Amino acid sequence: MGATTTNADAVMAIYECFGRGDVPGILEHIDPDVEWDRWDEGNSLQEAGFPLMQHRKGHDGVTAFLAAIPRTIDIQVFELRSVMSDGDAVAARLRVRAVHVGTGRTVEDDEWHIWTFGPDGRVVEFRHLLDTGKQLAAWRD
Repeated sequence: MGATTTNADAVMAIYECFGRGDVPGILEHIDPDVEWDRWDEGNSLQEAGFPLMQHRKGHDGVTAFLAAIPRTIDIQVFELRSVMSDGDAVAARLRVRAVHVGTGRTVEDDEWHIWTFGPDGRVVEFRHLLDTGKQLAAWRD
C-alpha cells in the first residue's frame, strides 16, 4: 500500500485512484472480504433496486460497483470537501452532481462516505450516506 500512513491518507488515495479510473489502485486499499453498502436495517435505495446502492462483497463486488457507475450516472462534480478520522473509522464529506443515465435528471447532493478499516489498514466496510429521496426521484421514470 505504499507510503500511506493513516486511514485518512488511505481514503484520500482511494479518491485519487477513483479520479484516475485506477481500479487496481483502489483495490490495493480494500480488504478481499470487504462489506460494501451492507444495510442490516434496510435502505430504501437498496430495496428499490438502485444499482449503485446494492450490497456487495469482496473485490469482485467493489469492481462491480465501479463498473455500474457509468451505466447508472454521469458524474459531473465529485468534490471531496472534508475527511474526518477517528480510530478505525473515516468519514468523508463530498459534493456530488450527477445525471442519471436512464432519465437524464440531475441530482446534486452532499454525500458522506463511511470507511471502516481493519487491523491491517485495509477497508473492511464501506457505506454511502446520501439523500435517498433525491436519488429515487431522479432514477425512476
